[in-house]
Amino acid sequence: MSSNNRVNDNSKLTERQKLENGIRELSKKAPVFEIKSKEDFEKFFDEEFDDDILKDLSDQGYTGKKTN
Repeated sequence: MSSNNRVNDNSKLTERQKLENGIRELSKKAPVFEIKSKEDFEKFFDEEFDDDILKDLSDQGYTGKKTN
């Protein structure tokens, strides 16, 4: 087999390299939302966004009061 037809051998990668490769592949599939206007900004950072952030922080063990 020539060098141009090398098989990707993940067994030689460190755990960190494997994770980085996985993140890189997942990020290619992530939706992209382009903010071009104030309305786009408000749509992206709506109330659900705040709730998602709070849930993520809570899942990580953070606690505290929610303020309005």
